[in-house]
Amino acid sequence: MKKFLGSLAAALMLASCLTMPVFAANADQFWQENADSLSSQNIFQYGERPFREGLMPVLAGDQWNYINEQGKVVDLNRGRFMYVFDFFEGLAAVMDKDTMKVGYIDTTGKLVIPCQYYAYDSMGGVYVGYFHNGKATVFTSGNFAETAYGGFTVKGAQVAEISKSGVGSNARTWNTDELTGLYLIGDNGYMPDAEEIPAAEEPLTLRVVDYTGNGALDDGVGYHVFNNGAAYAVQATNNTTGPLNEYYALVSYTPDQSKSGTQVFFFEIDLGAGESKQYAFSSEFSGLSRGKFLFLWVRFDSRQSMESFRGAVPFSEPDDDVKRRVDGSRAAAWMQQNFGL
Repeated sequence: MKKFLGSLAAALMLASCLTMPVFAANADQFWQENADSLSSQNIFQYGERPFREGLMPVLAGDQWNYINEQGKVVDLNRGRFMYVFDFFEGLAAVMDKDTMKVGYIDTTGKLVIPCQYYAYDSMGGVYVGYFHNGKATVFTSGNFAETAYGGFTVKGAQVAEISKSGVGSNARTWNTDELTGLYLIGDNGYMPDAEEIPAAEEPLTLRVVDYTGNGALDDGVGYHVFNNGAAYAVQATNNTTGPLNEYYALVSYTPDQSKSGTQVFFFEIDLGAGESKQYAFSSEFSGLSRGKFLFLWVRFDSRQSMESFRGAVPFSEPDDDVKRRVDGSRAAAWMQQNFGL
């Protein structure tokens, strides 16, 4: 317990050096409250878009990138892309800065579908497909016909649908200039098919919260503890009309280069239709629910894949009771190797 309280004290010292977190119920409120502070960091809004899967595309410095709901830049671009778009069903369209072709990244920044498709440019608006019910529309031809007004027509373009594995249908010709029915999103966030999409776009919502339930003790300084760490929970909500059984790892890390505060937690999410549940866990550090650390969510296709990943994490302690912190001397290399951070 003494070792744990020492770690908590160190974490509180670290937290005091960081900016206070910013939270928002919606994107409009977020920008009303934080536009000035973000602009001072050269971070700007372009168009109108909500946080999707916890991330929002912004202009950060001289490139497109993402911020999270705490106002922190999450560098998934890494100098590779001219544009990055919103996340849908775990994937986001990106445009390669050299070839101008479109591919898709996951929430760790990994390019899971190579940049090989085209974007549609309509009077300065750049449109790409987003994933909807497991499929995304892509343009397989860049030969858009120029109109008399200086724009381009989508009529006659070759389009196909791809799955999340990158497997595509046979291309077909789109015979109208209407963009509806293609499930496209523009670089300013405009979605011609938005009215057809259910309000709950994310099947599963995950959020880190303070835990005050069974087994948690108030230590008297504003947070709760278990006997082996600060008390937290993942608040998981199933937004679908069917059951969900998912496997996730939560990677929490500090923004410094050493990444010495990196921890990894594992969860099997089992929820009924519309159900919300808390999955309690403990951390060596306080401040996880208050924006003091950055998060990566890693989704696995099966328990076997999750256990394989768990077995490769260079934890600092072999004891299961404290097996959550990545060895400080190897954390930076491990984060770079697995997530490019």
